[in-house]
Amino acid sequence: MENKINQAYIAAKNNPEILERIFKGMFIVARRVLGLSTSSSSSYPFNTMLRWTGISSFKNDAAFYERKEALSLSISEYPQSKVNKNGRGEHFCFVTMTDASEVNSNGVVNTIMTEAGLDRSSNVNTNQLAKALFADYFEDMIKFALLNKDYSKGWLNSVSQL
Repeated sequence: MENKINQAYIAAKNNPEILERIFKGMFIVARRVLGLSTSSSSSYPFNTMLRWTGISSFKNDAAFYERKEALSLSISEYPQSKVNKNGRGEHFCFVTMTDASEVNSNGVVNTIMTEAGLDRSSNVNTNQLAKALFADYFEDMIKFALLNKDYSKGWLNSVSQL
């Protein structure tokens, strides 16, 4: 991991309040991947875009998210997903994180950057931070989201007991 991303990652993991806000957003992402949540639910600090390979703009959309180093979740990796699988293409959920120039002083990313000793102009690609956090927690969050309609603070403990 790049040094700035590593600093941001450590700051996020060491702040229980920020980590909790990240988990709430990740829960909504998991529910979207599973086809159990509407797009109107806020997944802050993450943004999601569901795309199907069968639409003409898919290649351009995928290239755009690849340039941003967004997380690309293949819906086919989650067989329990209820996302429409018509057999004529694959569905993807592209996930980006609010960028480091977030201006909300109480915002998740702004708080992480401040606690990591980084300023908003330090060109931190927060999508790399999102990838690291998803690598650590997303599979467990999928398990939790399958069993629960609503997010709860002790989710990680309940998943570890499965």
